Amino acid sequence: MIRALEVFYATGKPFSYWRTKERPTFDWLAVGLQLSREELYSRIDARVEAMIASGFVDEVRRLREMGYGRELPAMSGIGYGEMCAHLDGEMTLQEAVSRTKIGTHRLARHQNAWFKASDQRTHWLDSAAKAAEIVASFLEGGDDG
Repeated sequence: MIRALEVFYATGKPFSYWRTKERPTFDWLAVGLQLSREELYSRIDARVEAMIASGFVDEVRRLREMGYGRELPAMSGIGYGEMCAHLDGEMTLQEAVSRTKIGTHRLARHQNAWFKASDQRTHWLDSAAKAAEIVASFLEGGDDG
């Protein structure tokens, strides 16, 4: 509801106006990356570990010191609530990291449901390099893949 009001106040048009099934009047390209679930989870886990190693816990600590509590929507992203719980002594860092990974795995599963592999409008690829090639070709006005 909040997003619908934001759209209305920003554009003067109801949210439903923007959710049309009409063909767009501009050229567009949809590219999706597909990985096996095992590879995807492995990359997610490595990314969470890298975030921790890069100071994510300290980032959350500083945000809290600035007055940003876990009840704020901005602090509801995956990882922030878990780190807040860790900083409050409700769980160990290892538990917070594990729950962050699990939450991100869940999001990835939802994204796989939202973005259907059967959607013929999307170029499904297993390589970011191939995606970059297709996008570059599209931007140059060439064939989109």
